[in-house]
Amino acid sequence: MMSSSTTQKLAILQRILFFMDTPSLLAFEEISDFAQVLVRKEFTSSLHTLLLRFVSDPTGLLTALDQAKGVIGGDVAIALVVRDLHIIPKSLDIYIPLGSSFDVHDYLEFEEGAPWTSRHAPHLSNAEVWHDKEIREQYVYTTPRGPINLYESGRSN
Repeated sequence: MMSSSTTQKLAILQRILFFMDTPSLLAFEEISDFAQVLVRKEFTSSLHTLLLRFVSDPTGLLTALDQAKGVIGGDVAIALVVRDLHIIPKSLDIYIPLGSSFDVHDYLEFEEGAPWTSRHAPHLSNAEVWHDKEIREQYVYTTPRGPINLYESGRSN
């Protein structure tokens, strides 16, 4: 069991990490295995805070994304990497490979209670952009917390 002095020092260190930018965190992470754990915990905490703007259970969403081999992009990814508290994401953008969207759709519909409200394929006006990104379809989920855009790739990996 940790002493109260050790617990206080750890809390202070975690608070300091909260205010560090990404390059500083990555440099700090190189100090030791313990520093790596602290930095991972800080990034996880920051990601969960950002995801809470859109879903009630960030861990559930991240589990579904892991199973689908999906990634988070857009404003949320930028806010996480830049670590600017003034960036307020307007939507959550999720990118998943072709044929692996079931876990994410299932999570959003049944765990978050957010059925998709629209589905889009590339339009002629922006088909070239969609083709460059190899996006096959976009699903838009409207939740009380904000819109979630799910982009399904034209490729399986």
